[in-house]
Amino acid sequence: MQHIWQVIGMAKTCETMPELRQRMAETFGTGPIQLTIKIPKQSP
Repeated sequence: MQHIWQVIGMAKTCETMPELRQRMAETFGTGPIQLTIKIPKQSP
C-alpha cells in the first residue's frame, strides 16, 4: 500500500509521463521487468 501512495505523491509533482518514469527509476531502481513466465514442457 505504501508503494501506491509514494507513486501518487511523485505523480503529483511531475508534469509529464517521462518525468514520472525518470523519478520512479531513480527511486526504485531500473532493470528489466519480466511480464511472462515460460515453463518448458517436460519430456516423457
